[in-house]
Amino acid sequence: GGGGSPEPASNVESKELAQTFVTNGKHARFDFTRKATPVDYVGFDPKKSVGKTTTIVEMLNNRSVLVSSLPEGEVYRHVNIWVGNSGFATPRNIENAAVGFRVEKSWFPEKGIDPDSVLLYRYANESWVRLQTAKCGEDEEFLYFESNTSGFSPFAVTGQEPDVDVLYASVSSNETGDDLESETESDGASGIRITREGPETDPVAGPEEGKEEEKGEGEKAPAPGMGAAIVFLLAGAVCRKKR
Repeated sequence: GGGGSPEPASNVESKELAQTFVTNGKHARFDFTRKATPVDYVGFDPKKSVGKTTTIVEMLNNRSVLVSSLPEGEVYRHVNIWVGNSGFATPRNIENAAVGFRVEKSWFPEKGIDPDSVLLYRYANESWVRLQTAKCGEDEEFLYFESNTSGFSPFAVTGQEPDVDVLYASVSSNETGDDLESETESDGASGIRITREGPETDPVAGPEEGKEEEKGEGEKAPAPGMGAAIVFLLAGAVCRKKR
């Protein structure tokens, strides 16, 4: 990006320019003090000196004509950032580039967006690239963020709804490798899979086998086979008496 903007004026809601001298070995920062766009500053470490340089930020009405799709999530704003002459803002000439931007707090409850989900996407090589983004401050009206980037082009500030479907995610996932199919029911109305837990049983003997019968306080049931032995002895005694 650089050397002016290829974006049609009809798609530019507002724009702001900033200038500074770009010198090798000295961090370059462009501050946008008029607050005409969500971008607060652009900075990078130049690998060569190019003198006085202009950076342009455009806030767009819709997605840029230079992109063919939308990034993931809800888009807060589409912006273009152009730094210096065409072909300057590349990894060959700059490093450690960053974009500082802000998001209105009112946007989060209005759209149902999780403030921790804010990301800056950059459109490069015909696809959206998710940039490392971190919250760096807030005031009464805005949350402030910074993202690292390798270059400048069309960008989009996005957010996601909170993950409220925790039950479905935790029950239907099979991260431990256990087979849940035999222990799981499917609720056809909601699509939520519910695992029902019951008492542990011996898979062979069943739930009752092996339990001792209650015969009284401190008394235990006879051991298996004891009754048969008693009957056998009594029968023997009767036979001897008859003889």
